[in-house]
Amino acid sequence: MVRNDSSRKWWQILSMFLKLRSLYRERRKSIEELGAKVYELYRKNELDTEKFKEYCQKVLSLEEEIEEIKEKLLSFKREKIFCKSCGQDISPEMSYCPYCGTPQKENPERRNSP
Repeated sequence: MVRNDSSRKWWQILSMFLKLRSLYRERRKSIEELGAKVYELYRKNELDTEKFKEYCQKVLSLEEEIEEIKEKLLSFKREKIFCKSCGQDISPEMSYCPYCGTPQKENPERRNSP
């Protein structure tokens, strides 16, 4: 059961990393489109900031989604405990340390920072 939970978490983490990569690419493309539009209007002497709200909102929305995924990834990273015997980082679901074999039934010290 630990293996299934662990596998599920790794797949979730992988899918979040892939989503982040996709969002960063989309953000970069949106910023490039915004820059091209600004330059086009500047060359025509028609530069008006109201026309760019939609472009900017799209970029802001992507940045918010990126931050949400980054926070989720950090929460996965925080889900570690220290083995009470050898001090290695282990998954909180582990009943025994995979490094030294010590039972982990008591409340081990939790890691609070990534």
